[in-house]
Amino acid sequence: MHVGAPMVFSDALHQALLQAHNPSIVNVSDHVANRGSDKHMAYAASKSALLNLTKSQAKKYAPDIRVNALCPALLEFRDDDDALYRERAIAKSALKRVPGFEVAIEAICYLQSNHYTTGTVLPLDGGRPLGMP
Repeated sequence: MHVGAPMVFSDALHQALLQAHNPSIVNVSDHVANRGSDKHMAYAASKSALLNLTKSQAKKYAPDIRVNALCPALLEFRDDDDALYRERAIAKSALKRVPGFEVAIEAICYLQSNHYTTGTVLPLDGGRPLGMP
């Protein structure tokens, strides 16, 4: 699902995208794609495969269609997330906040509009890789 659907969808829309102004595909992966997950191995592996698909499609479709990916970490909490989970999740980010879905929309708009960006995987993780305690 995380790889097959984007691949089939992109291939099906290829001709239509060629007719568009500034055609672009933005795949949405996950920050676990680059680090793995012992709790969600299949999910992490499929999101990692989506990053490879992104780069492969960027090569295949260039120069006519740009293909990029977004790798968000936590954007919002669910209503049933408890206080301890919320505290620990926020602590993982160097920026120490929950950004909301708006930052993902802004990042997708950037990837969609920038005419010279393709094959890029854009992290949206609040600095998690910095190894905050």
